[in-house]
Amino acid sequence: MPLRLSCLVLVLVGCGEGYSTTPPQVEISAPPVQSDPGPDEVVASWSGGQITWAELSSQVADHIRTLEIEYRLNRYEVATQALSSLVDDALLEEEARRRKMSGVDELLVAEVEARVQMPTDAEVAAFYPVVERRLEGVSLEVAAPYLRMELLQRAQAERYAVFIEELRSKAGVELAIPYPDLPRADIPIEDHDPVLGPADAAVTIVQFAEYQCYFCQKVQPTVDQLMEAYPGEVRMVLKDFPLSGHGRAIPAAVAAHCAGEQGNYWQMYDVLLSNQQALGDADLVRYGQELGIDEQRYRACLTDGRHEASIYDDMAVARQLGVQATPTFFINGVVFPGAQPYERFASLIDRELGR
Repeated sequence: MPLRLSCLVLVLVGCGEGYSTTPPQVEISAPPVQSDPGPDEVVASWSGGQITWAELSSQVADHIRTLEIEYRLNRYEVATQALSSLVDDALLEEEARRRKMSGVDELLVAEVEARVQMPTDAEVAAFYPVVERRLEGVSLEVAAPYLRMELLQRAQAERYAVFIEELRSKAGVELAIPYPDLPRADIPIEDHDPVLGPADAAVTIVQFAEYQCYFCQKVQPTVDQLMEAYPGEVRMVLKDFPLSGHGRAIPAAVAAHCAGEQGNYWQMYDVLLSNQQALGDADLVRYGQELGIDEQRYRACLTDGRHEASIYDDMAVARQLGVQATPTFFINGVVFPGAQPYERFASLIDRELGR
């Protein structure tokens, strides 16, 4: 990949001083794949006892299944990205030859750099508040040259993506790497589970989460983006999985369900995630008041324990599925752990939708 192209693709990461086009050849021999022991094979023994491979496997099966899914998805994504890069490089080289240009660099100057205008002072000023917190007090005047360059690089990356899509469309590119066969879990959706999206959606995402989990808060903008990007196609189901070290996670979950009795579950959900350091009893009451729900009904619900059984039921389901951390998602039954970026969610959702 030409150095100029790598700079456009890896926006804001930075470019080096170049690299050797003929890297040294290194031979790496892969070790043979080791098969699992037989189910009755003893893997631990002591005076008076032993543990067989079957007994060990029963304890780690869910966790190993999750690791295998992650491996298959990562392997597919790495192969797909590498194939896309090879195709894009070939298309760029063919287009440069067709136009009788000196090479891909000249083509990118014409189709990317020449088509993107330098950001104006007004655009830089409008961008400054977006990144102000990251600048740690640096003034607009000092930061302006760097912000201008970042905006320029973003615009160039967007134009590059459009140009590549034009070349792909014209060439009729099709990628045919087979999607991995992934094990799926059958997760019951109960009446008490909060749901966004239609019941007949082609894709159901079940999220196990809790309100003191930093990464649950971090991934929420991605979840919101997904629901906006796939209207009517995705159903989001929330199940509670309060972690043992978070003492206010269960009371917060109860508060969300109590607000849900009055049609305000998702409003309370957003409030609780946004205030993870303030989940005391008085805070939970105050949030109900701010949402304008019936305070007497809400206060009674917070203390009568009516929702705790369903929360513990969700926790039991999570343990049966091998869930160990939050957030953990299941997309049409395929486990998808952690606060993953939007693109990884979208890739799996698109596959489930047959796109």
